Amino acid sequence: MDKVSNINFTGISNIAGVGFSRKENTISRSLSMVLKDDYNGQDFSNFKNVLKRISNNSDEFKNSISPDVLNIECISDEFNNKNSALYVNGKLLDVNDDNLPMFSYIAKLSKRIVGMNYKNMIVNNDYKKYMADNTLIYGVSFKKNLPNTLNKEEVLDSVFSPANSKSFAQYVNDFVQGLMNMYFGV
Repeated sequence: MDKVSNINFTGISNIAGVGFSRKENTISRSLSMVLKDDYNGQDFSNFKNVLKRISNNSDEFKNSISPDVLNIECISDEFNNKNSALYVNGKLLDVNDDNLPMFSYIAKLSKRIVGMNYKNMIVNNDYKKYMADNTLIYGVSFKKNLPNTLNKEEVLDSVFSPANSKSFAQYVNDFVQGLMNMYFGV
């Protein structure tokens, strides 16, 4: 019974942040995670509920690899650092009234990740070893796009580090805030 009390539960696991360029003159920053329901929260159910509220087709923003994986990608122009687009599981999230619940969800989720204790930022080694390559960046193999000169396992460890994950979560939160400021003319 003692071993059960040592387990940390959280509705968010396998949080990782990756920076890359999907196309010339843009910078993308992706925050990925696995959402679950547990006694600390109903993160997966909350995500599904937001999907129902923003879209007639609730499958529209679901991850094609696994429905509990969430990829949030912020794309900005490389030269003037303007916020340009937010993608959820590979789908552009237009900034409009209908999608405000998703923007709110992402802002709260990213803020929560920023405030998490490192010990609660669980990374499952099987996930990292077998799924992360195809889930860190939506629609792209992570390892295949790394230069051969890099140690792919070390790079993978670094993107899952709690400090890196928190940094990317803060970036996502600031990015969403910037989009909302522009939308509301603040």
